Amino acid sequence: MSWLVERDPPLSPRAMDTQDKSLEPISIGDQRLHSLERQLEIEQKVKAGAENMIQMYSTGPMRDKKMLAEAQQMLADSRAKIEYIKMRRMKAKQHQTENGLEALATPDREQTGCCRWV
Repeated sequence: MSWLVERDPPLSPRAMDTQDKSLEPISIGDQRLHSLERQLEIEQKVKAGAENMIQMYSTGPMRDKKMLAEAQQMLADSRAKIEYIKMRRMKAKQHQTENGLEALATPDREQTGCCRWV
């Protein structure tokens, strides 16, 4: 099973509001998390739409077995994709946390005097 995962274009300083100089550039990890959150929101809307279609095609005057089967498949695919995105989001958060801890544990070269050119 393969999915296309939408990627947000990276935010450049020019893409951000130039009036507010207090805004800092978004890190790659934060961009990745934002993209995954956005994909999750979209997929949850797809899931809700599939659930509505199932309800519509299973009751009332618009009973259609073929469309019902397609909506059920769409719902199953959407649920699987939601789980996949949640797993990737969890791994991205974990990776971001690990990198943050490594940065705190690694001494700065200027503070230690290592490899300093005079």
